[in-house]
Amino acid sequence: MKTLHFLFLAPLFALTALAADSSTPAAAPAPLPSAPAVVAAPAVQADPAAVEAALKAMRFDETIDKLLGPQKAFIAGRVRQMLFGMMKSPASSPKDLAAHEQQIMDAAWSEMKPEAIHADIARAYGEVFTTDELRAMADFYNTPLGQSISEKQPDVQQKLGDVLKVHMGQMSTKIRQMLLKFSMEERDKAKQAAAEAKAKQAAAGPAVPAAGSAPAPEPVKQ
Repeated sequence: MKTLHFLFLAPLFALTALAADSSTPAAAPAPLPSAPAVVAAPAVQADPAAVEAALKAMRFDETIDKLLGPQKAFIAGRVRQMLFGMMKSPASSPKDLAAHEQQIMDAAWSEMKPEAIHADIARAYGEVFTTDELRAMADFYNTPLGQSISEKQPDVQQKLGDVLKVHMGQMSTKIRQMLLKFSMEERDKAKQAAAEAKAKQAAAGPAVPAAGSAPAPEPVKQ
């Protein structure tokens, strides 16, 4: 918004500067100004009440809680693994590790505030959907079918994550195999090139001095 205000006021600033400097001799005509940069219009924001009605009908907050729960458990497990790998001191007791894990999780999870996520998603819905669309969404998700879809959506998301995890694992395995094959092929090429260079050197025999070059001096006998 401040940028738009500046763009609207900039011509006024320019006219004021020219009027204040009208007593000075006219300078050579300045080159024509380039076309002003196109400023994207701000996204149209739908009625906030319609946004909140749609999110409430879709049980957005409940869905987020269900989705974040498994993620939090997964992250906690990874933090625990890293702590056990890094803190190998005999003085590190299980109690110390648990305390560090809790401290890390509290600090990290403080960035995942549900109210902040809700506000960001509400803003996105308000920019993407119109007020009429949001009201229609709220009407649908308030029906028995819509409520059933909202209730089962986290389970669908979990199953989708499991499916993607399997396919990503298969892709990672294929990539590792291809990289290993490429590495072995490059190693074999390097060995073959070295062997060919050695064979050529052996076939050429000892180096022959160029014509007209002075023979190497004999060592001095003492």
